[in-house]
Amino acid sequence: MSARGDRGSAGSSARLLGLGPDRIAGLDIPGRRRPTRRYSLLALTHNRTILAHRHDRPPGNTPATPGSAPVSARDGYSHGLRIGCVGFLNAKPLIHGLQTALPGAELHLDAPSALLDGLEDRRFDLALCPVIDAQRAATPLRLVPAGGIGCDGATLTVRLFADRPFDQVRTVVADPDSHTSVALLRCLWRARYGVDPRLVQPAAGAKPLDPLGTGAHAALLIGDKVVPELERLPEAQQLDLGDAWKRHTGRPFVFATWMARQDTQLGDAPARLAGLLDRNLAGLDTLIDRYSAEHGWPTDLARQYVGEYLRYRVGPAELDAIAAFYAACADAGVIDRVHDIPVDPVDTPAPQGEGASTA
Repeated sequence: MSARGDRGSAGSSARLLGLGPDRIAGLDIPGRRRPTRRYSLLALTHNRTILAHRHDRPPGNTPATPGSAPVSARDGYSHGLRIGCVGFLNAKPLIHGLQTALPGAELHLDAPSALLDGLEDRRFDLALCPVIDAQRAATPLRLVPAGGIGCDGATLTVRLFADRPFDQVRTVVADPDSHTSVALLRCLWRARYGVDPRLVQPAAGAKPLDPLGTGAHAALLIGDKVVPELERLPEAQQLDLGDAWKRHTGRPFVFATWMARQDTQLGDAPARLAGLLDRNLAGLDTLIDRYSAEHGWPTDLARQYVGEYLRYRVGPAELDAIAAFYAACADAGVIDRVHDIPVDPVDTPAPQGEGASTA
């Protein structure tokens, strides 16, 4: 079983300053050890470069001050790391076996939208955050591309369900679990239809698609909760946002990646996480057999979803896609401007074995 599009390695991070998208796409250097300095992620879109300098950051988004206590590192990696992650099926390749890969680490599962709070209030040292959170955080964050959740086309579980043609959708009940998916919807609607949909929260206790026909034109759902709704509406009334982004930009998309505060020492924990991901992708069938029923997925569909729809490695093409997304968010008014985000290099071997091919 191959994880679709999992080419390159997290160690292929590039200094994006001054590089256009054509050059970034060629920086595939699997297996090479990277220097220990950090790199900056700048928004690059089409033929223009948006330079976001550190002095442009809003109040509260300035570099960390001395005196903030980092996690202590010994024996090559940070012991006692507190790690936040989502509990969805799609995260299992990133976290299954984590306590073995990082002895002493604490794993905390929460909704995607809650993970940023855990980093900012220092309950977590590392978290799998929605990528848009790095632009909105009051605390300076950095990307740690030891793994993420993305796609190169359809994603299956980030989906808009509408009761009318998409060009008539103006009001959307938005899943509160995701920040990135809501931002992506706003970017796509601004680009496709020139409008910003009105977003409303679902009523307490409401089923995912109950609002349709009662005022809302569409509902945006993410994660495992999408599966039971796939048959509720005809396919023509469903829009996969990963597929829509691919058609619009020609790029992959990254919904979430590991992030840390800029003052947190991680040692070689990122490399250990990248190695864990490689091992889990190589044993994907076993992983799916273990977790699919627990998350309400038919096993065959879960295997197709995790093994073919999703991509988990964050290399140069994915960093370029994140930068393009940030630029689109600024253009659509989702964020005021693009802020410079540091990107950690991650030493990891080139992908090997089952689950790591570029199918």
